[in-house]
Amino acid sequence: MTVSMHHTHRVTPGPRRLAARLRGAARAVTGLAIAAAAVACDLNTTQPDIALPGTLAPPGALPTVAAGGVSDFAGALGGFGNASEGAILLGGLLADEWIQSDYFEEHAQIENRNMVNRSNYAIDSLVRHLHRSRVDNEFVANRYEELEVVDAGRARALNLAGFSYVLLAEHFCGGVPLSTYDASGKITYGPQVTTAQLLDSALVRFDAALAAAQAVGEDDAAAEQILVAAVGKGRALLNQGKYADAAAAVADVPTDFAYTVEYSANTDRERLGVYDWSASQSRFSLADLNGTNGLPFRSAEDPRLPWEDAGLSVTDGTTELFIEKKYGAPDASVPLATGIEARLIEAEAALQANDLVTFRSMLNEARSQFAGLDPLGLTDIPAGADARVDLLFYERGFDLALTAHRLGDMRRLARDATAELGGYGRGVENVFPVGESDKGQPYGDDVAFPMPLVEQNNPNFNAAQCDATQP
Repeated sequence: MTVSMHHTHRVTPGPRRLAARLRGAARAVTGLAIAAAAVACDLNTTQPDIALPGTLAPPGALPTVAAGGVSDFAGALGGFGNASEGAILLGGLLADEWIQSDYFEEHAQIENRNMVNRSNYAIDSLVRHLHRSRVDNEFVANRYEELEVVDAGRARALNLAGFSYVLLAEHFCGGVPLSTYDASGKITYGPQVTTAQLLDSALVRFDAALAAAQAVGEDDAAAEQILVAAVGKGRALLNQGKYADAAAAVADVPTDFAYTVEYSANTDRERLGVYDWSASQSRFSLADLNGTNGLPFRSAEDPRLPWEDAGLSVTDGTTELFIEKKYGAPDASVPLATGIEARLIEAEAALQANDLVTFRSMLNEARSQFAGLDPLGLTDIPAGADARVDLLFYERGFDLALTAHRLGDMRRLARDATAELGGYGRGVENVFPVGESDKGQPYGDDVAFPMPLVEQNNPNFNAAQCDATQP
């Protein structure tokens, strides 16, 4: 099904105060982290202040239940206000997008690529939120199916579950256990799976989302989810080194398509964590040429990533605080699936096929979505193969800056071409920050997040199968 939609699409908020008060009651019967959620739905209830557990069972309660899944994903991606950081901050800190501007040892371990402390609260929080998003959105999708409700909400839940698997694959070591829990909260410990298997699971969800959206028929929300699933599928296939398949998956996504996750200033939990931890609390500062190998996120003065110098961090009193302006408010929205990414996927596939005409064309299509950015000319395309790869990942670095893509890209660059998923064989030492951090600490060897100590409770978990030094 080909859908052409030339609009910006958003996961938009419902009634915030009601959704926040749903949380406790909803947990009791569904196991979901129901919270104030960025979702386009009507959360009406016969109770003026709270939704009782029994009211969450019938089909009419599906939008309320689905709100929890959306909220879970939003927090895992962009953070829950000042309570948890999310993948954009922590993944970017392990990569080359952020430097630590606070005194938290947990943040220092991540930036220094030396996460020997398996009790690191930040890593524990991130993996918990990603798993909660994965499980809760699958629960939501199953409820739509069990109640025989044909609606775009099922496709959305499947897409968010799919992106949860992708983020786990891109950010964590290659041995992530997949456990589940039921409505009572009882945990069923799951098997430990590889990065490739995580991506396979994501593809299953994106294909299911496509089918669910197509079953709805002519509907704007369903058509929107078809495009979201296409971008998600392309991202997962790209991570698997299946370049032509990835390009085919996104071929029908319009360049100006943008599906975003929204946040709100109504409550602390709903605020965008990226804004709170950086601009508001001065704990994360935008990096520049981080550890020699990093991209020039500040010095390039690129319009795709505006920033400002805010002086010394008031948190640690020693680090210069450079605040990104891409997300200039606590209720800023975060791109999740865009036509820009679709064109970058096609550009990478073209580069793999040595089709330099299409390569430049797709890069310029992506660049066309940013004001003040000139197209690349013929002379801007390097003659050497390695230099063209540099250009591709430079463009991806700025086009997709601070959207939880960079760590996955760096791991692909570092990964040996003969590995299961394929890669560019650059080597970790030529991709990740090396030498000493901004605080003078030597960088370690980690290139992914390890499983936290709490996973030792899982009898299926073998720490040796989760090597955080392997891209």
